[in-house]
Amino acid sequence: MAGRSKQCVLFFLCFLMICFTVFYISIHKKDIPQEILLLRMLKISGAEPLTSEIYMWGSIQDRSYTTEDCEKIAIELCSRFDAIDGRFEKETYEDESLWKINFKGMTSSSEIINASVCFNKEKANPETGYVYISVTGNTDGRELYETRQDLLEIFKKYGINVRTNSCITGKFDGKLDKLEFTRVSKDMFEKISAKKVEGIEDGNLISVSAYSPSIDDYISINGNKVNLNLAIRYNEREDRTYIWIGTPVITSEY
Repeated sequence: MAGRSKQCVLFFLCFLMICFTVFYISIHKKDIPQEILLLRMLKISGAEPLTSEIYMWGSIQDRSYTTEDCEKIAIELCSRFDAIDGRFEKETYEDESLWKINFKGMTSSSEIINASVCFNKEKANPETGYVYISVTGNTDGRELYETRQDLLEIFKKYGINVRTNSCITGKFDGKLDKLEFTRVSKDMFEKISAKKVEGIEDGNLISVSAYSPSIDDYISINGNKVNLNLAIRYNEREDRTYIWIGTPVITSEY
């Protein structure tokens, strides 16, 4: 009888340890930066990493801002990067209602930087302007995360509420059919406890949206939470299948 009671106690302790482990993992999954999660998913798929994009944008609410203030924001965003020859190409555009400045450059590690600020001249517009920046090319998850954090600090400094999209692109040699894509997406979704929300199929394109509790940010589509977008397209000319994994959605053309 005593032996049976001991077995029950051991079984109960093991059960508690399993529950605690599952709970701990579920809580701390969110500690993993989303860029690293995306790259882990790409690795699970077996695709070869090609490129990435971080796209950030927000609106300027302070009506006291001038075009000089807006240009200062763009310059500070670009200063986060070491451009080749230490310079960014600068373009400006202006009409009766809008002023816009754009900076474009490339780093020594082949990252392409595009930063733009639009200034509304119309006083009736409730927003002073908009700020956009995209960083394309890096496939190191930790560096992508650090880049996003640095840029977030700059947006925060100017009181700009920013939204972010991150996307990783990879490729498979040959054609990945629907059955194989289903298997690959299932393996990736299981890794971060993601559940499919909806999907589309159009010729050589397959796209799926999902929600994962491992990623903090999300958008609402038809009343459903979405923070993960997965797409593949087969290129017949190159005989390659390209894959895009983005959060919360894919903003780059595919």
